[in-house]
Amino acid sequence: MIYQGNGRVWEAQPEGVLEKDIEHYLKNGFLVRAFRHKYIQDEKVLSKLIEFCASKKGYSYGTLGTIFYTFSTFMPVSFNWIFDAGWLDRLLNLDNAYFCSELIVDAFEAAGYPVSPYDGWRVKPTDFINNPLLVPVQNK
Repeated sequence: MIYQGNGRVWEAQPEGVLEKDIEHYLKNGFLVRAFRHKYIQDEKVLSKLIEFCASKKGYSYGTLGTIFYTFSTFMPVSFNWIFDAGWLDRLLNLDNAYFCSELIVDAFEAAGYPVSPYDGWRVKPTDFINNPLLVPVQNK
């Protein structure tokens, strides 16, 4: 999810892309880890992240993208050309749906601060933990 301020976050869930209150997660015992892009200092860039997410509000959850991603991780690298085919992307309608990490990757890309060299659908949530561009926010 991407924190927008005032306790509100943007994320892709099975209900689709939506804005939600972070308290839902904090009160219900979810593990919440926060990261900040180490090179973003300008509030305008942060606004672009939020604008991107807001522009995707109501998009469906990327179930097909999740399946597509899972399948691609088990294929040998020599077959990656299959997953780069534009016709397959259009067939699966991957541009009109998001899963959690895909929304984040695409938002940072749109803001001009990419966090992955890969398309959003190829990134899993755990990829953010060791990403050198993201630094953990310390709990105070």
